[in-house]
Amino acid sequence: MARQKTAFVMMTGMILPNDNFTNVTIDNGKVISDGNRSIVVGFGMPGLKESLNLDDIKDADDLTIPESLEVEADVIDFEMSSTFTVGLITLQIWIPFRMHSTSSMMRHWSS
Repeated sequence: MARQKTAFVMMTGMILPNDNFTNVTIDNGKVISDGNRSIVVGFGMPGLKESLNLDDIKDADDLTIPESLEVEADVIDFEMSSTFTVGLITLQIWIPFRMHSTSSMMRHWSS
């Protein structure tokens, strides 16, 4: 019997004051600044690529499924307020992004 892992979608958000954090970047998400703060939202899907056996599919290298996220910034007087992380075990949130086209989801987050 084949064993399948449960894939999770992990979403993380944080609000960083621009007085302390500049040049904020995230590799799998979006940074939006209102002039006073940078709002950072990112996501990862640890285990999904392995669960779908994408290593066995010929053109799977063209498909990027982020397993983690990394936030970088130049920081002065580091002080961290709240960060929020939510884990989901359902892929129903992908419905607006058309499950057959993961690239549409990636375009949404990278624009």
